[in-house]
Amino acid sequence: MPNGVITFHNRLRYFAWISPDSFAADDVFARAADLPDIDEDELVGSRVSFDVVESGEKRARAINITVLAGPAWNDGVLLNEHFNDDFTRGFGFIRPLQGQGNIFVGATAVQRADVALIRKGSHVEYVLNPRPIDPLRPSAIACRVMR
Repeated sequence: MPNGVITFHNRLRYFAWISPDSFAADDVFARAADLPDIDEDELVGSRVSFDVVESGEKRARAINITVLAGPAWNDGVLLNEHFNDDFTRGFGFIRPLQGQGNIFVGATAVQRADVALIRKGSHVEYVLNPRPIDPLRPSAIACRVMR
């Protein structure tokens, strides 16, 4: 069974993407029915094991998904944000409390319950993308406001 990290979950369309540990492999599609039964806010960033089936669709599909560990949350402060009113578009940057550099966060990474709370200066927790597009520019796959 390969292992990987759930990097995206679409609550409205009932699917997710898993980024396998093997960097040679493409992300694997997962239907909501195949996802583990855990809190949606803890799904993105979770380490999982899974089986892969070739389904004749565009990409391979993950089945028998099992959570190995929950997300690895990090602390930071939101430096700035450029989100539209309904958080369907936009981005911000997080300053880690430990470490250097800024972390990019897209609107889709902000957890649904926190869209009304997140503002410049907010203390946030975030999960790093295990396979960023540019390794020199880290990005977050999940972000929530600290309460």
